Amino acid sequence: MMKNGNDTRRHRVSEEMLSEYDFDYAKAKPNRFAGRISNKTINKPNQRVGSISNSRVGADFERVALKFFARQGIELTRNFPLDVGLSEKKRHYFDLGSGKPKVIVECKSHRWTAGENVPSAKMTVWNEAMYYFHLAPKGFRKILFVLHDRRSRDGESLLAYYKRTYFHMIPKGVEFLEWDETTGDMVRI
Repeated sequence: MMKNGNDTRRHRVSEEMLSEYDFDYAKAKPNRFAGRISNKTINKPNQRVGSISNSRVGADFERVALKFFARQGIELTRNFPLDVGLSEKKRHYFDLGSGKPKVIVECKSHRWTAGENVPSAKMTVWNEAMYYFHLAPKGFRKILFVLHDRRSRDGESLLAYYKRTYFHMIPKGVEFLEWDETTGDMVRI
């Protein structure tokens, strides 16, 4: 068996490493950058500002949607299971749903980025929701329930941007509801 050049290099490095180091921490200097960064930034760099966790943001938004549909007389349950697929089926759990009436809902509480740019990864998640709507059994009402978030520079909402840019990904019949958290109302676009 031939020896790889990396094997000898790794062996050499491990010989140079000591099993233990004795540092004199009395000579250590304080981190000059420590005061510039908050603990929240270090521990949760992709966390929505002011929230406990991103999963909590999503769960809270699902509760908003549940209450909205209940006021409309539609009782939904969370993690609604349906078998979806092209030639073969696999179980998928929609955020909300009901068998009577046949309704499935995906909830997205995404915002523009801090610099008011497109949150590209989030748009991929919306496209995934559209694909699951496409794969869902016929006869189900399909609703994307989203948070209303407008860009200050042009006033475009994230939903309006999505519909304008990704129109080719949206299956026929999908409904969009945009909830404004400041007023508690649906936004009509």
